[in-house]
Amino acid sequence: MSQIGRILFNQHPLFKWLFCLTISLFTILIPITKLPFLAGITILYFLSYPALLRFWLNALLRLLPLFIAILIFSVLSKNDFYADLVLLARIAFLLLLSVFLIKTSTITELFSFIPARFGQINQFLTATLLFIPIFLESFSQAKQQSKKPAEIITLSLELTHNQMDKIRIQINSKNKCSTEYNWKADLTGTAILILAGYICFFL
Repeated sequence: MSQIGRILFNQHPLFKWLFCLTISLFTILIPITKLPFLAGITILYFLSYPALLRFWLNALLRLLPLFIAILIFSVLSKNDFYADLVLLARIAFLLLLSVFLIKTSTITELFSFIPARFGQINQFLTATLLFIPIFLESFSQAKQQSKKPAEIITLSLELTHNQMDKIRIQINSKNKCSTEYNWKADLTGTAILILAGYICFFL
């Protein structure tokens, strides 16, 4: 990966959370007329790691049936179709921020900034994020093996329990801060936040 591509990876996890939270608030609060400009500069920034957009498009394709179902329901129920369309546009952009957060950091790195004295909180948050995808995958496997709700739940819990050691290993890993953080990477992100703020409040 090129040096430019490493910018998103070299940002401090705390800054990544701040970046995503700030852009998310802008996405929710600004008028729809400004959303394309906000999305444009964010996407241009994320182009330093082009694979990120590919991951985002794959996620959107998986959610496409849900989006279509929401729009069909909007038409049938005579809701404001335009308002629902705007809502889906905001959700799609928030999904991009989630992909950025997950794909440029490991789960353990995302909470590595929490002080050592709050280690139990760190472990709880990390375990939760690791547990959810494992449980969902186990639940999907269980549904293929049984049609009875009680058996599906029991089997999914058993399959999840079999992977608990994998979660413990990741939580106890000593390589939580293996990434070499660079203040210059945070500085580029700060410039994007300032530009985003200008677009949202002064443009």
